[in-house]
Amino acid sequence: MNVKNMKLKEIANKIAKQRIIELINNAENLPEYENYYIDLIMKLKSTHKIKLEWPIRMKFCKHCRHLHKNSRIRIKNKKISIICNKCSKKTEFFKKSNKLLNGVSEI
Repeated sequence: MNVKNMKLKEIANKIAKQRIIELINNAENLPEYENYYIDLIMKLKSTHKIKLEWPIRMKFCKHCRHLHKNSRIRIKNKKISIICNKCSKKTEFFKKSNKLLNGVSEI
């Protein structure tokens, strides 16, 4: 692959990551459009092959793509489990350090 193409790809990925953060903020502020915004996030993620960081992944359910606003959060030893209010499915994240616990309060 050409060096110029690599730089263009990196720039496109940076712009896509910034757009994903903006779309998450919009989804939190405008609940009537949250499904639309989350679908856009998934399309951006798949087209640019971006792996979402764990704070962003924890913000919505991977099964029904609904934001975790008042979901049940359980923390045990090294596991954080979030139970969705809409589909009542469980999503688990494994804690590697105490940094994970700081992000749980943001949900």
